Amino acid sequence: MNFTERHALEVTLKSLLEQRVDLRRQYVEQDKAIGLEIKELLKRIRELDEKGPAPEEIPHEPNTNPSEVPQQESGRIRRQHIRHPYQEVGQKIMAILAESQQPVSLQDLTRRLKHSHGIEFTNPYISIHKAINHVQGITSFKDGRKLFFELENRNRNEQHPVEEDKSDEEMDGN
Repeated sequence: MNFTERHALEVTLKSLLEQRVDLRRQYVEQDKAIGLEIKELLKRIRELDEKGPAPEEIPHEPNTNPSEVPQQESGRIRRQHIRHPYQEVGQKIMAILAESQQPVSLQDLTRRLKHSHGIEFTNPYISIHKAINHVQGITSFKDGRKLFFELENRNRNEQHPVEEDKSDEEMDGN
């Protein structure tokens, strides 16, 4: 009997089909087990609801950091969304900018808010922009890849010049 490529492919196909059937069987068994657990939990919930509104407290270990919620599937830690009073945060940003007397970078501003006021953001760029939209008198500008904030009454071009691109005439030497 010759063992040809076609015969080898048929054997591989048969093996893969058997694996597929086994996987489906395992899936159905696990699905049934989970379904039974769900039914038991729902039954227990109904029993508790029938007893009355007295909740039973189950002791649990608190997270070391309440702003972190573990994600079991990926093993990563995801920060919990925190809603900030943007009007108040905007006022604190104004105070920081007035105190510094010069433009402050986004990174430095978030560091100062964290250390002096205990305010942390999951996305500083968006959160700081929301905060400065709630107050008047703060402007932002970019210097290269850095974002800076300053009070509007300061003239950035006179006191803190940002290097502009050279014009064509300067490049030609004229």
